[in-house]
Amino acid sequence: MKKRNIFFVVLFFATAVYKAQPKPDSLNITLPQAEKIFSEKNLQLIAAKYNISASKAAEIQSGLWSNPTFSIEQNIYNKETRKYFDFTQNGNTDFAIDQLIVLGGKRSKQVSLAQLNSKMVENNYYDLLRNLEFQLRTDFYKLFFYRQSLIFYNETIPVLKSTINISESGYEKKLILLSELIRLKSLLLSLENEKLDLITKIEDTENELCLFFQVNPETKPVILPVLNSNFISDSEFRNLPLDTAIQTAKENRPDLQNSKLSVEYEKMNLSLQKAMAVPDITIGGRYSRNGNYIPDYTALAIQIDLPFFNRNQGNIEVSEMNLESKKQNELNSEIGAVSDVVSAYNKALQTDRLFNNYDKNFSGQYKSLLEGITLNYQRRNITTIEFTDFLESYRNTMVQINQLYLDRLSSFEELNLAVGKIILNTSLR
Repeated sequence: MKKRNIFFVVLFFATAVYKAQPKPDSLNITLPQAEKIFSEKNLQLIAAKYNISASKAAEIQSGLWSNPTFSIEQNIYNKETRKYFDFTQNGNTDFAIDQLIVLGGKRSKQVSLAQLNSKMVENNYYDLLRNLEFQLRTDFYKLFFYRQSLIFYNETIPVLKSTINISESGYEKKLILLSELIRLKSLLLSLENEKLDLITKIEDTENELCLFFQVNPETKPVILPVLNSNFISDSEFRNLPLDTAIQTAKENRPDLQNSKLSVEYEKMNLSLQKAMAVPDITIGGRYSRNGNYIPDYTALAIQIDLPFFNRNQGNIEVSEMNLESKKQNELNSEIGAVSDVVSAYNKALQTDRLFNNYDKNFSGQYKSLLEGITLNYQRRNITTIEFTDFLESYRNTMVQINQLYLDRLSSFEELNLAVGKIILNTSLR
């Protein structure tokens, strides 16, 4: 069976999209494996990487000089020689070549803007990665604990069905009341509806994971997340001060870094707009065979705009206003990030505290009692109400325990997301 699972792992991740082939029964996959394949196959990340490459190319483009321009002028008809396009010594041909010289440090400022933009594009990539990895990990945990809850329903529903069959026979023999039989059937219907709802959640979560892996949901295997058996061990959370988490967020969150870079970008843009008020110079050479006051005329040409009316004052004011706006956005982003960290920290604190106060043997005790309680009910040693109360209590306990495990891990991942890096390494990783 182990070799078979290895085969499915290779088959599942060999290509981004499955071709038509027999559907495997199941796929066991660990979180590190899922993260590795996600980083290689996810189309959103691939598209974001192309954006980084494009921004690097824009850096190169921003530093290039303008091309020189060349022009030639030839008279169409020479009245004296009566020739069209007379290229002889008696005709006239003019040549001109010009080169734009950018002044005021505009080119270096444009390069700096392109470099800042590249950094922002890279931060956008890491911010996308941060959010997608959070979704991937939480979906992974959800699927694991959904399947853990499903085990309870798969084990309990057949026991309840068998009990109902025995009870129906007892009802026919007038050994139990109709109300007792109806109570059992009502509980069975409730459990089957809950199981159906759980299966729907599992299917939806599997489809989300398939999207992360770029696998066709129609040909996907049954995904079985594999977690370390020590996943309930203590985490590093208790040793993490809130101030440290906040400071780490300020230093590492890509969206915060982009807020700071946007201010730097606008400062540089303002500097560029002021430089744009400095007119550029065009230097060129001229030659005219017979079109000037002497034959074979040559000259140096210099052209410059006179900044009498347009000194780029409108764009300068726009950039100044944008700079003030981005400063406020930076402040707001930092406040929002701190709020995210505090909220996630408090949530993690509460769920971790509840988890550590919970008796880890509680669910096992319920499970060990199930067989005995069922047998006692079938022997009529306990009432229907006692039996159904036990099953409902058992159901609530198992669902809530799995939810507690999920909430704890999810709260840690939310804190990692808020901080901008993995600062809580559970034994799952």
